[in-house]
Amino acid sequence: MTQGISNLSSAEVIVVGGGPAGLMAAIQAGQRGRSVVLIEKNFSFAPKLLLTGHGRCNITNTSSREEYFARLGPNAEFLRDAFVHFFHPQLIKFYESRGLPIKQEAEGRCFPATEKAADVARILTDELQLKNVRIQLGKTVQQLLIGDGRIQGVQYVNGKVISSSSVVLATGGLSYPQTGSTGDGLRFAEQSGHQIVSPRPGLAGLVCQVPRWRDLKGISLYGVGLRLILGKKILFDRVGDIMATHYGLSGPVVLNASNYVSAALQAGKPVEALIDFIPATTSDQLRASLAAAGNAGIGSALNKRLTRRLVDFLLDSVKISPQKKISELNQKNVEHILDVIKNFAMPVTASLPLESAMITLGGVSLKDIDPRTMQSRKVQGLFFAGEIMDIAGESGGFNLQAAFSTGYVAGHFA
Repeated sequence: MTQGISNLSSAEVIVVGGGPAGLMAAIQAGQRGRSVVLIEKNFSFAPKLLLTGHGRCNITNTSSREEYFARLGPNAEFLRDAFVHFFHPQLIKFYESRGLPIKQEAEGRCFPATEKAADVARILTDELQLKNVRIQLGKTVQQLLIGDGRIQGVQYVNGKVISSSSVVLATGGLSYPQTGSTGDGLRFAEQSGHQIVSPRPGLAGLVCQVPRWRDLKGISLYGVGLRLILGKKILFDRVGDIMATHYGLSGPVVLNASNYVSAALQAGKPVEALIDFIPATTSDQLRASLAAAGNAGIGSALNKRLTRRLVDFLLDSVKISPQKKISELNQKNVEHILDVIKNFAMPVTASLPLESAMITLGGVSLKDIDPRTMQSRKVQGLFFAGEIMDIAGESGGFNLQAAFSTGYVAGHFA
């Protein structure tokens, strides 16, 4: 698929980055009849896309625009114009019209019916050929060429140049560097005068310092209440599934929660996690339930609601034997038990580093990008798409839709 670089000297549109945003940008530019060159430093396209949804690829979510704005963080309104041009109905139609049915699952999550991310990538790469996009795999851009406030092309590391009056940067962020997301585009953007919001990990596990918590490694807990607090401010409060790990907490609700505390943790501010292991039951209800089982051991009574390993851990944390009869517990004992079940406190010291995160928070400041076109406000003819920009949010297909939408708009206007 790779065309020799010696055969290329110019193009109407150059797209740098072969992930979802870059592929869609190249396809849309080609759809408009532009001569397009797509440059990807890997020897294959969309390696990160192939990892999403454990290889199933959660391509979008059928939620309303308002729900997207709630899930994509404080900068989500930037996408309002992009969603007018290309939103989940258009994305689903894009794939289904090319022979890949899309199925909807819980909470609006959408996957290819084949449950294969490779099929999603295949359709995108097939479209490149149909739109006569010239493809450069295994080629690394060294710098953007800019003169008189306008983009003029790109230069490869070997010195070769391709001239163009339109360049789309869709190089992603810094998460999963093994897939090629090493921050090249952020460097290009900064060198060309754009403000960069400090990158930080998003959708990442949380590191917690709790004695013996690692003993619970591997336990999955479903329908647990998770609240994250900074001082007196509640940053996140939701019910979901968590997993105990050797470093602290992971699982769907934890990954989403990490986005809301990432900036505080990066600044070294203390964040506390409070876990309610039985959110559907109030403290008064649980107290009454225990009182009604007075002759039973506290461990066996709690095992009806929680896993044995967790019960043993929680009771050990308040120095109460699982064999002790409930009738023998004093009021202080009972309140301590209720407290660790309903408000188990875990100091959060960090999130996992960027290289272990699913997405990158931060990136090119949206103040420097026109939301109607994705064009730079600093350099005429330079466009941005996807994760390179300072917009990212929760899991569930929201981030991929944002990548496809911004790629579509950049490709349309480039």
